[in-house]
Parts: sequence; C-alpha cells; structure tokens
Amino acid sequence: MKSIWTTLTLGALLVLVAGAPAASQVEQLAPESALPTSDGEVALDDTSALWFVELPSAPLADGGDLAATRKDKQTFRKNAAAAGLKFKERFAFDELWNGLSISIAQRDLGRLYRLAGVKALWPVVTVALDDDPVDPGPGAELATALAMTGADLAQSGLGLSGAGVRVAVMDTGVDYHHPDLGGDGVSSCFGPGCRVEVGWDFVGDLFNAD
Repeated sequence: MKSIWTTLTLGALLVLVAGAPAASQVEQLAPESALPTSDGEVALDDTSALWFVELPSAPLADGGDLAATRKDKQTFRKNAAAAGLKFKERFAFDELWNGLSISIAQRDLGRLYRLAGVKALWPVVTVALDDDPVDPGPGAELATALAMTGADLAQSGLGLSGAGVRVAVMDTGVDYHHPDLGGDGVSSCFGPGCRVEVGWDFVGDLFNAD
C-alpha cells in the first residue's frame, strides 16, 4: 500500500512539474500606478512609521461615552507596555473617532496589530491640496443644499413639498432675480403672487458688499 501511495504522489508531482510554465512564460504583474515619490524620482517606502490605532468604543459623535474612550486609551497604553512595545504617542481622539495617532517601528506592527484592545490599524497618509483648484462656477455651493439642510428627508420621508409654507430669510439679503425665486436672472418677481412677497431693506443703497 505504501508503494502505491508513493507512486501516485510521484505521478502527481510529475504532472505539476510538466504543466508548470517556464519562468520566461510567466506574466509579470505590475502595479496600476507608480509608487508615490518624494521628489518625482525616488520611490518612498510604502510602510509608514505613523499609524492610527483604532480602539473599540464608539466615539462621542456616535453616542459614545468619554469615560469609555479614555479607558480604551489607558488599556491600550497598559497592554502596549506589558508587551514591550515602544511607540511615540502623537495625538488622541475621542470626538469623531476613537483612537490614537502614534509613531512606531515597522518591525513592531505585527505585535501592535495583535495587541488586545486594538480594533484596527490605519496608516497616516499625507494628502496634498491642489495648488490650482478649479472654479466650480456660480451656484455650485447649492448643489448639495437639499441634503445638507435635511430637506431631502422632509420631502422623501415626510412627504412635505413646501406648499403653503412661508419662509423668512434673515440674512444680508436674497437675490430675487434668481430663477429659483421667481426671477429670470435679469428681471425680478417681487410682491404678491411672487415667491418673494415682502421684505424690508434696513440698510439702503449705502450698503457696501465689499
């Protein structure tokens, strides 16, 4: 029986070897984009020494408790010390996210990841701002106004259309030449029957918008 299994095993190995492509035939995999560089020529090390350590309790913005988030951090520091992990704490977060920003040697990342109380690790990534932002054009800031104000929920969830509702705008003014307020961009619609029915100018023509 042992000789039969040996024969079968050798046969399987021969099949694998015979079916394997030559090294020159193996397709070489390449990244979709080049590695980030510091000066356009030298590739950076993609394993950062700066990491976000996410801890288990919910942040305050998600209904978490400040005592719980701070206890998470105390537990992390205690467990890290017991494991002999050496790191430099940079920032601590409680409000929007519960965790720490630390600097740690790459060789210790495995032990850090396995440390009790660590929910996740995230590399600290530097994001550069565009030096020449594109002008979004007039009115672009209103593109997400419905969602920002919650009006979309009132429309879809409560079935409210705004019909019969009077709105008072207390601000530096409204542009009743705007098409959404009844104008056509040049002429205006102001008064009874228009969307802007009434208003008061407390400043007059002496107001300087600049």
